[in-house]
Amino acid sequence: MTSGSSVRYARAGAPRTRSMFKPVAKSRSLDWTKILDIPRAVGNLEREASGDWHRDPWGWPENRYLLKKPELMVDRLNEDGVGAVAIVDVPKENFAARPAVVLDPLDRLSYMALVDHFSKALIGDMATHAYGWRLSVEDPASGQYARNGDEWERFRRHLANAADEYEGLLLSDIVSCFASIPVHHMNDMLEQTLPQGRPLDRLLNLLDGWDKTPGRRGLPQRSSASAVLANAYMRDLDLVLQANSKAFSKSSRSGGRPRSWARWMDDMWLFGDDVAKLRHAQVELQNEAASLGLNLNSSKTELLEGEDVLERALEIEHSAIDQELDIEMLIGQLKAPRKKRTLEMHGLSDLISRIIHDRESASRTNVRFATTRMRTYKKFERASELLDVANRMPHCADHLARLFRVSVGVSDYQDWFLHYTKSPWASYEWAIANFGTALASSRRPRKATREYFAEVLADGRRSLPLFALAAQRLSGWDSDECRLALREAVKSATTPHHLRIAAFAGLASGERRSTVRGWLAGPENRLTTELLESLSFRAPRTSHDFAGDE
Repeated sequence: MTSGSSVRYARAGAPRTRSMFKPVAKSRSLDWTKILDIPRAVGNLEREASGDWHRDPWGWPENRYLLKKPELMVDRLNEDGVGAVAIVDVPKENFAARPAVVLDPLDRLSYMALVDHFSKALIGDMATHAYGWRLSVEDPASGQYARNGDEWERFRRHLANAADEYEGLLLSDIVSCFASIPVHHMNDMLEQTLPQGRPLDRLLNLLDGWDKTPGRRGLPQRSSASAVLANAYMRDLDLVLQANSKAFSKSSRSGGRPRSWARWMDDMWLFGDDVAKLRHAQVELQNEAASLGLNLNSSKTELLEGEDVLERALEIEHSAIDQELDIEMLIGQLKAPRKKRTLEMHGLSDLISRIIHDRESASRTNVRFATTRMRTYKKFERASELLDVANRMPHCADHLARLFRVSVGVSDYQDWFLHYTKSPWASYEWAIANFGTALASSRRPRKATREYFAEVLADGRRSLPLFALAAQRLSGWDSDECRLALREAVKSATTPHHLRIAAFAGLASGERRSTVRGWLAGPENRLTTELLESLSFRAPRTSHDFAGDE
């Protein structure tokens, strides 16, 4: 374990997540720039950033800096162990929690580059009906992943076609998939699949190091690299699905006959006409999952028949809603009397009604679809109804906030937000942080709102997403108050991540360079220090989406 910086992490009772890495023998050191494609890894990380559980206010500028200074990454890869992580509890449906972590920036890029390097060996021949986080079906190449948007469209079309052909459907998924994958089993699989050598050793070393984080077992969540490893790990489940599936009656455009199953990460769909055989397949899937150290989610396992099959597939497909919205937009552009343009369209409204009814168990996929369409087509008539139940939807706070910042008045939203933060519904700081992003950087809120953010920022033990939001927003709203709060925060900072946030926000609010250097003293934040040196200690720009300045 490295010696600490000049700032002591954490008061009593706060979780310690210190770095754990040490140099390896010189004989094992490598020039990793000749082995790994670092620019490609940076690009892959940038593509995953918008959906990350922790949205960095500045969009992780370290990644681009490492393209100019790859020796920093080489040094880290020539060490053993991992840097400190920040622990984040992310809400799921029905107020359950996802045990997430925020990785050290050097470790995260190293992880992505190593998995890119091995990706063709791991998932180059992945089954056609396993969608998402995969290489191209036609021409797989290491580190060149198919666009997940395109994969989602392929997945939706396949489900719709299967629902047209079959009367039965078995649905299931894995309980806490990434967190449940046993790392020692994963590492065994990797050792059997990949060539021996230092790159494999370093990948195994990273996984072992993160697995030792208290309360955070398994693979790091919301990571494209983890998704690739999980897809490789679940190949045996694909074999069971394939063996229990049936061929479509018609060939696809590519000439082959599709099979009646699909998997999107751990969400498994198996269509058929014999419900007894589908239940038999369920038992086989459970047995296979158990052999992998996993469990099927009994609460989400369903057997559907008849019209329910098509209805469930269309819930994912949502194409009818898009068609209605496009038609409505075209009709609105016609130069005809309004009475001739009347057309009954209820698809989006019906979906919003289902979301409001289900609220605590509403699907993130449905909420994202609905709120995105509301913003795109400026259909804000029911935004206030969603605001009324938003306190019971913490798992969708990120999608809802993007809607509220363009559809709800600033004063009304501040009233709601401050009331929410004081209510028992605000059980997850991740949700508070994401709801808070609806308050735009460019518009100074009232005093009570600023005081809340200052109180949050002064406590370095706060969850990283909430701490980061408070730091970035307050640096623009009230620079003096931000500097005072940050000086308190660094006394109780629990991770190097918090000190990195403090440094960026401190510079944005006019803090002295010497003070910021002191906050970053020590090896854990060497990368951040060198990045700021290259910027002459100017704060990086805030990413547009995080700033909320529509």
